[in-house]
Amino acid sequence: MSIPQGSTNYNAGYGDEVVVRVGLAVNCSQLNEIYSQAIYSLNATSTAITSQYNAIVAQLNQVETDATNLYNQIATIAGWQTAQTNLTTQLGTAAALTADPTAIVAYLQQQATVMISLNNATLVSLVKELLALESSYTTLQNDITILNAKITTLEAQITAIPETISSIESAAATAASNFHGCTITPV
Repeated sequence: MSIPQGSTNYNAGYGDEVVVRVGLAVNCSQLNEIYSQAIYSLNATSTAITSQYNAIVAQLNQVETDATNLYNQIATIAGWQTAQTNLTTQLGTAAALTADPTAIVAYLQQQATVMISLNNATLVSLVKELLALESSYTTLQNDITILNAKITTLEAQITAIPETISSIESAAATAASNFHGCTITPV
């Protein structure tokens, strides 16, 4: 499994750095430049993180579907093993119930022998396949855990960016009041 690329991580300290730089601006032009660069950068980061988030959610959905399908395969193969065991049991039960009509018992024994010999021949490979499938299923479950953790991180970053933008806007508005006639140019 690979995490989709092309996105950027959010630096939580960036907003605090920008607020300090906004407060240190020496004129309205510099203030607007700092503000514009910060908002542009945060919007670009938000877009990239949202894109990665959407890609990971889609990947998670696919991995969960794959895990469900694999689980169903495991259950089916395990069912074949159970069916073989049940066939042997049914043969004994049929023989006990039909003690007199030997033809029915002979027929059931013949059918059971054929099925059991086929099943015995494939039972070893089925067990090996089950073990391989179980390993793959465990890997998919681990991938799901990793993807869920990444989604949680990205959700926190997506939530934090508007809060950071708001604090920068507030600091810029306060700093603008230090310069006569200065207005913050919206980005």
